[in-house]
Amino acid sequence: MKKLTILAPLVLAIPTTAYSTDAKTVVQNLKASGFVDVVYVLSDGSDEFKNADDKSEADKKFSVKGELDVETELNPRTTLRMDLDLTTGYSPDTNPLLSTSDSASFEQAFVNYAFEQNMNLKMGVFNNRLGFEREDAPELYQISHSQLWAIWDEQTSTLNGNNLAGVEFSANVGMVTLIAGLLNDINAEPEKISFKLAAEVKPSESLDIVAGLISADSGENTHNAAGTFVDDQAGTIIDAAITWKWNQLMLGGGLLTAEEMYDLGLQATANYAFTDNLSGTARIDYVKYEGDYDNSTSLTLAALFSAAENLYFNAEIRAMQNDNAAGATKADGTSDENPYRKTGDGSMVFLEVIGTF
Repeated sequence: MKKLTILAPLVLAIPTTAYSTDAKTVVQNLKASGFVDVVYVLSDGSDEFKNADDKSEADKKFSVKGELDVETELNPRTTLRMDLDLTTGYSPDTNPLLSTSDSASFEQAFVNYAFEQNMNLKMGVFNNRLGFEREDAPELYQISHSQLWAIWDEQTSTLNGNNLAGVEFSANVGMVTLIAGLLNDINAEPEKISFKLAAEVKPSESLDIVAGLISADSGENTHNAAGTFVDDQAGTIIDAAITWKWNQLMLGGGLLTAEEMYDLGLQATANYAFTDNLSGTARIDYVKYEGDYDNSTSLTLAALFSAAENLYFNAEIRAMQNDNAAGATKADGTSDENPYRKTGDGSMVFLEVIGTF
């Protein structure tokens, strides 16, 4: 089998003999950080979460997520990091999609070995650098994640969020960082692996461009007896993202296409800092599905206020339109009722408090 057993043999293979570090030093090098993210759905005017009784499963619900990040230096070349996510019932695994049970999971758990000449080998579970939006709430320009981020979350099916499991090598050459990865198949296909090839270009401190692809087996994309789309797998995904900052203005966005399911995904985000404590964000998402599916569009407006050094209050309204009604006919004549295809028509309003440490 080609399935990766990630950590043990690779860690043993790292040449650490010359850099032995006792346990006391490892503890002294320990750094901890994290955050608590509380989101309240003030209004759910969409059809996204309505049940059979036309009642919203999201409206007037609190979601709470906590994260504890721990990092330590094992020796001058080797670091270890673990990010633990803790969520309560109705927590948004993919904001604003909801989970109704408590959970705890690793967002990241990896060993990083630094070679000479700006080369690194990362082994374990780690964030996927492809995509415009980051993983955690304090790093977002709004409350909810975009549709493009949700595609990555869906396709990296064995892990929460846009995260990968495997080995990733990176080498920095001037303004360019080249990245290559050998990963567990992101669609969890048995005896399959995924490959990652990407490049990050930083011509200046204000401009950052990342582009690349992750290969994957698209499976058979079969349907069950009820006509529901079962193997919701996009296969190989190509992604490009750009971030540009100038004084108080940030402009960014992304482009995504895939072997199956997603013909084109586009995202554009603008953030402007009115003061040191107050900024505003506008974001638009567009996804064109394959086959008979039409467009899926969402518009997001958000205000972000920093009340103190580690305390933030945010508000967002998100309007969604999707012509892809559940049960629409696919190109092969079968019915598709997969909820990931529906962003839901209507609008949602979110309020958020973030505390960091």
